[in-house]
Amino acid sequence: MSGQHHPLFFSTVESNEEFHFIKIPLQEFINSNLNEDELYRVLFLQKSPITNSSISSSLSPHSAKAPVNPGDVCEVTIEDIGSEGDGIAKVGLGYIIFVPKTDIGHKVKIKINTVAKKYAFAEVVEHLH
Repeated sequence: MSGQHHPLFFSTVESNEEFHFIKIPLQEFINSNLNEDELYRVLFLQKSPITNSSISSSLSPHSAKAPVNPGDVCEVTIEDIGSEGDGIAKVGLGYIIFVPKTDIGHKVKIKINTVAKKYAFAEVVEHLH
């Protein structure tokens, strides 16, 4: 088991006749380099009224409000390449921004064009490095 930490996400504990379990969202599984045959430690944090209202929306990439808005300009580093060839940057706790015409390691200033709940699309305003 590695000492690496993985992103925070929200899930409920479910059960069947034999087990209690949590579901890991597919995007978290893909982006976190988790392996099906490895053992992981999981920290459970009970939901509190504060977390439920104000904090959870800013922490979770699966929350109702995206951490960016159309027209926002920000600086990001491209961390990966998507299946369609666009660069992938992450903001917050795993919110994905697709940036065309970039490659891994590029540091760019971007303008957000389209925003969805779990991802956004942006264009390069300036190459920084």
